[in-house]
Amino acid sequence: GTGLMEVYRMQWISKNRALMTDNENIELGKLIREKTGARDIFLTAPTHNHFVMMWGIRPILLGYTNWAWNYGFLYEQTEQDMKTMYQGGLGTPELLAKHHIRFVAIGDEELGSLNANEPYFAQHYRRAFENKNYRIYEIPMESSSISSRVKDNIPY
Repeated sequence: GTGLMEVYRMQWISKNRALMTDNENIELGKLIREKTGARDIFLTAPTHNHFVMMWGIRPILLGYTNWAWNYGFLYEQTEQDMKTMYQGGLGTPELLAKHHIRFVAIGDEELGSLNANEPYFAQHYRRAFENKNYRIYEIPMESSSISSRVKDNIPY
């Protein structure tokens, strides 16, 4: 009988461990909602339940690609750009500007499926938020885009 109790206890612990991780991301999401603009776009892994979108209530560059495909969105170029940006490849600053990315989230998913090059972001950008699962880097607004707005007389 004790073996069965041990299995039960292990399941209970792992369930609560998963819950704690989720709670940390929920808290980080709430902080993001409080401290960032409603239109600030985040670069994240393309998952259907990313905490930035769910709890931060912030737009992400690309959501779950199977859904995008179902709805007929042409996302291949965006997906390619996302991979280039995460890897800190040639033209990353230009791609970040092109997609109006304000924050880049890096956690296990981004490190795993997207080969995120975190040293690149740590070297070039300020870490704005973090918990034990995620680091979020802030991409400054390009001064050129602000000056072009003034030049073209576009209202803010």
